[in-house]
Amino acid sequence: MANYVVSLASFVPGTRYDGKVWTQAKIEQSATLGGAYTVIDTQSIATYPEPENPPTLNLTTTKATLEQGWYRITFEDAEKNLQVSAAIYSSAQGASSLCGIADVKFLLQKKETDKSQDTMIEWLIPRASKSVSLYCEREFAPASSNLTRTFEYYWENKMCSLAPYDLRSLTKIVMDTDRSPTPGIELSTQEYRLWPQPPRDGTYTSIRLFPFGVVLGRVMWPTRQFQITGSWGFPSIPADVVHATALTVVHWLTVNTAAFRRPDDDPNIQHVPKRGIPPEAWDLLNRYKRAASA
Repeated sequence: MANYVVSLASFVPGTRYDGKVWTQAKIEQSATLGGAYTVIDTQSIATYPEPENPPTLNLTTTKATLEQGWYRITFEDAEKNLQVSAAIYSSAQGASSLCGIADVKFLLQKKETDKSQDTMIEWLIPRASKSVSLYCEREFAPASSNLTRTFEYYWENKMCSLAPYDLRSLTKIVMDTDRSPTPGIELSTQEYRLWPQPPRDGTYTSIRLFPFGVVLGRVMWPTRQFQITGSWGFPSIPADVVHATALTVVHWLTVNTAAFRRPDDDPNIQHVPKRGIPPEAWDLLNRYKRAASA
């Protein structure tokens, strides 16, 4: 059986006021949110001095057996006391699907052993995932590290949207990477501000630039090119996004099958998209739609 690499970011063990610390993090996986969880990896937690102020943990396991699935952490102390975290959905690194076959089957109330629609579901999931990402203009998956991306912004506005990408952390910013003979000028931390502050859902969606160390010179174009190197994408896929993607797949399955068409597929109801994201998924996704920069 193939193993997958899964990274789980921003897990915080519970605060304790008894002077004891958590010593181990047990990574558990399940095909569905409410399914049975199995321990796939156990990692030691470095000793920390203040039990009432536990560290934020970023964990990576190479022992996942699901390309997409639900993961949670069970924290354990030296006396075998346990604390279970909330579950999150995660794709293996490099995967861009926002839900799995098991999530769609759960909504369809199909048994895992029912393989009758698996081929169609597998075909629809990447397309529904892309539709959801485009609708929200967010980079839910895959997460990436040490990646450089190029942007262009209007010099007088100073604020630049990173759409459709989400920045988790920044390594460096280089201005005027398209001008020769110089390869560009790296900005100091005083010459930019990430937005929003604090980051929402663990990511930044825009950046404000004020490169006082960059000389304009003979620049005719009102736009400037710059590159950002850093880590991109959501640390984990929000449960509402997983649900909305699975709902979209279910909607597409039903509206394409006459026997399963619903009343809201009436062609006289013009505001309901027959082949788009269904209204019940909109309600879940609107909270994640990219907000306008300040």
